[in-house]
Amino acid sequence: AAATSYASLMCGRFVTGLGVGLGLAIDPVYIAEVSPPKHRGRLVTWSETATNVGILLGFVSGFGFRNAGEVGWRSMLALGAIIPSVLLVLV
Repeated sequence: AAATSYASLMCGRFVTGLGVGLGLAIDPVYIAEVSPPKHRGRLVTWSETATNVGILLGFVSGFGFRNAGEVGWRSMLALGAIIPSVLLVLV
């Protein structure tokens, strides 16, 4: 909760959205450039599919926690932190 006003919240959301959007646009290009020609299409397809499945799971979890009240958004945040935390420990 670092936003002190609505304008700073919207500015932060804009910058974050821009960064995520650019990352999602550059990701398939990078994968296509570094992958061997034989596997290029499959690897780019898996990347795009994983992105869309992640978005779908986000909406499904939001639907599942819609009536959870104050605990709902905190549970969603915790669920989104599990896999990155495990990867941080493993790497």
